[in-house]
Amino acid sequence: MTTAADPLAALRARFVARCRNDLEVLTDLAGDPTRIQDEAVRLTLHSLAGSAGTFGFAEISRLAGLLDEAVREGSPLDPSVLAELVGALRAL
Repeated sequence: MTTAADPLAALRARFVARCRNDLEVLTDLAGDPTRIQDEAVRLTLHSLAGSAGTFGFAEISRLAGLLDEAVREGSPLDPSVLAELVGALRAL
């Protein structure tokens, strides 16, 4: 898509590139759930929840939002939701 046809194309491409770093953070979290209190984990989940939908990735936004909410409430993370989110990011 060209920028004229899709004014968000360049921003979407940057978002997808940033998701590689997010994937690494969340893969590490899946391997060590005690990292849930790490600032990088909290920021990654919150950022994905807020921005993924803007760029057309509603499912990533939904999954990250569920995990972000759990973190804010101090609830345990649902490992299946985390696995779905990691899988969705890998698919990008």
